[in-house]
Amino acid sequence: ESLATLPRDLGDWKQISQDKPLDADIEHELGTDQYVFREYADERKVGAATIQQMRDLRAAILRERIEEEAVRMEKDWTRLYSQMRMDHPESVVNLAVTYYTGMVDTVAHVPDRCVVADGYEPKPSDSDYADWKISPAGGTMRVRFINYEDQTGARRMPRSIAYFFQVNGDYEASPLDVRRKLQNLLQRHGYYAKVEVMTLLDDRNKSETVMSDFLSQVVPAVEGLLPDWQAVVRGANAPSKPVDAEALTQR
Repeated sequence: ESLATLPRDLGDWKQISQDKPLDADIEHELGTDQYVFREYADERKVGAATIQQMRDLRAAILRERIEEEAVRMEKDWTRLYSQMRMDHPESVVNLAVTYYTGMVDTVAHVPDRCVVADGYEPKPSDSDYADWKISPAGGTMRVRFINYEDQTGARRMPRSIAYFFQVNGDYEASPLDVRRKLQNLLQRHGYYAKVEVMTLLDDRNKSETVMSDFLSQVVPAVEGLLPDWQAVVRGANAPSKPVDAEALTQR
């Protein structure tokens, strides 16, 4: 199913952003037209009334035909959003899910390089990987988990980012492992999806708590939208073309 059908409500986490297509140049750089970029807020932290207020305002902006009024409402939404993040910095998570099949030029943008190019540096850590209890089967799942600090002098908020892939029915945390799996010459078809989440929290432990709680709701929902790999192996519902595994480490 389309990633756009990912539920707006994921347990206590509620979507507060509006789905919209990317600019054509950005979509071309991304390498796929199958994606969702969203922000979710924790209703337990901010309250149901705030969630509804933000959703109602976003819907009103979309309906508004007078540009000046839409701009005014957009500013109101931004003020409400900024205040919510200031009062409850642990309440908002950014989600990006991208899906690839066919001839893919590169792996989905990996923040290890993209964020650094934007002026951030990873904070020292014993490991850039973590095992979180977010598996739909009830066990742990390995994710790549990195905390970044701004190095530009602009005093931008720190970022904590975690990501992983689902490739041909299995979960992997490294692009190299994705590449190896897609190079299986015995498989005629292939796909992968990247799930990435971000918070603006400086504390690594707090970030882990927030993101793992969110992902425990996201992972089963996303998994339900991806191909049933066992059915693919049997010849049903197969992705149309194999992915180009040779380019998976270009980014």
